[in-house]
Order: sequence, then structure tokens, then C-alpha cells
Amino acid sequence: MSKFKLRGLYTGDNEKIFNFCKLVDEKARSMGKAFFVADCEGHGAQIGEYCADDRSGWLVPIGEADDFERKWEMFQEDRTWPDASGYFVWEEWSQDDNGDIIIRFAKY
Repeated sequence: MSKFKLRGLYTGDNEKIFNFCKLVDEKARSMGKAFFVADCEGHGAQIGEYCADDRSGWLVPIGEADDFERKWEMFQEDRTWPDASGYFVWEEWSQDDNGDIIIRFAKY
């Protein structure tokens, strides 16, 4: 059994990855959304208690998150992309002048 679990973001035993995913989750929730990871996209770094990485995925309105989670779980099993391209974004992190981690979601 995994030590850490965060819906749509992380299940595993690495506390530093889990801590970073909590930041991503908090940012999504502040926007009334839930973020479901498709893949890690690089730009990785260990910063104190965090293991940061840019990620691609779906930024879904919180009211649709339960329904979307079922599609996302199927994606995790067979890599069949959910029909939700309008929600597809990149999570990107940076640091401000004080060294604090900033999370943003971008569409390209």
C-alpha cells in the first residue's frame, strides 16, 4: 500500500513528490478546479521539502471531477486519452525572488 495518495496527482511513497503535488492541488482548488496528471514533462528539481516537475494533464471544474476521475482511471490503465481536450493544460512551476514555489497552469 502506498504511503501517500492525492486524487489525480500522486500515489506513492516519495514525500517530496507528494509535497509538491499538494501545492499543485491547492492551486487548482483555489481556481475551483481539480488537476489530473497525464505525464511529467521535465524541468525537475529538488527544492527543500519538494521534488518539483512540470506536468501535463486536465484541469477540470470541481463539479465535474468525480465523473472525470473515472475516465482518468481508465487512462491510467490503458493510456486511452479521455475526451476532454478542452481541459488539457500544462502545470508549470517557478520560484519567486524569495525562493517560494509558484504554480501556474497554461494552455498552448
